[in-house]
Amino acid sequence: MNLKTRNIIVLIMIICAVLLFGTTTVNATDVSDEQNINNIIQKLNLTKNDDGDYVYVYYKELGSSVDYDNLLEDLNKTFKEQGYELRSTEQGYGGGGDLIFTVIGGGLYDVYKNDVKCSELPLQRQIKTKITIPADVNETQYIEYITNKINENKDYLGISSVSKVEKAENNFYNVSYIWDLEECDGEILVVKEEKKEIKKEDTTTGVKLESTSAILPSNVVLSVEKVTKQDTLNIVEKSLKDVSNEYVVYDITLLQDNAKIQPNGKVKISLPIPSNYDTENLSVFRVAETGEKTEYKPTVTTTDNVKYAVVETDHFSTYVLAEKQVETETVTPPVEETPKTEETPKVETNKSQKDETPKTGTVEAIYFILPVIVISALGVVLFKKH
Repeated sequence: MNLKTRNIIVLIMIICAVLLFGTTTVNATDVSDEQNINNIIQKLNLTKNDDGDYVYVYYKELGSSVDYDNLLEDLNKTFKEQGYELRSTEQGYGGGGDLIFTVIGGGLYDVYKNDVKCSELPLQRQIKTKITIPADVNETQYIEYITNKINENKDYLGISSVSKVEKAENNFYNVSYIWDLEECDGEILVVKEEKKEIKKEDTTTGVKLESTSAILPSNVVLSVEKVTKQDTLNIVEKSLKDVSNEYVVYDITLLQDNAKIQPNGKVKISLPIPSNYDTENLSVFRVAETGEKTEYKPTVTTTDNVKYAVVETDHFSTYVLAEKQVETETVTPPVEETPKTEETPKVETNKSQKDETPKTGTVEAIYFILPVIVISALGVVLFKKH
């Protein structure tokens, strides 16, 4: 074999090795991209519909608008975390669903890596409506709350009225409504607001409130004033006249959107204790306009060197922190008893037995008659001698 032939063979081998190595590398890259994209799809919990499209569901709050660019960006966050990016194409399709509470659209999306297209993703986009129920609303009140919320947004939704709301499966509710003079049906997801801790303090009086969003609305306002109105003070004074003459009177009110409300259960209220009060002898009273009082036995706590009388209540009005009067016992001296004269006991005599005891009258008669007999006898003797 001459040198020329040998060089040709070596060159052919090099070309084959390059082609084989390059093909292997591309195939390995393709497999890696496909696996990574499938992992992203699983992480996003995308499922396929009957048409073979992946379905992405986005829930928007009732009354809020949707920016479709942001919607794609929201979906893209997970892709970008793995080094990929979704880009929409012109191959899209229009809406569907009930158009009021569910809008369906989608198309073919390109998947890029390092600005190079590496795959395609057929994607159906569903935009559904949800209502977030405040934590202080009970499940028995859900239908009423949903109906009121939809009616508040009926102009935005473009509907005339809500005809029916009923519970469906899981956390969904079916809604029947009038749109363009026709009755239509839609579906709404209900999401329960997470229970949040609520702490409020009135900086003027130092009164504090503790609760949760399951008992009070998150935007509750605590309003407290020390009572100076004489009519109210007169009612309190009369109500506590036998209990205390040392007290502080508060008017405690809860507000939501400037309207007075009451809690949906018990809340904790803390009243600052004046320094001259005996903490061992405290009571808290709720006093009605009629003067009727409800007593609460407080727990004494200390926060930042301030002592508080803490009670739980489910109703707010006029509250009184009182130092109760100490009851002193009146000691009555013992009354000396006059000794009783002992009476001689009567001796009961059995009438059937003969009484052998001489009677007083009989004894006296004997002593009287005996001298008379003796004198008479002497007289008789002397008479006979003469």
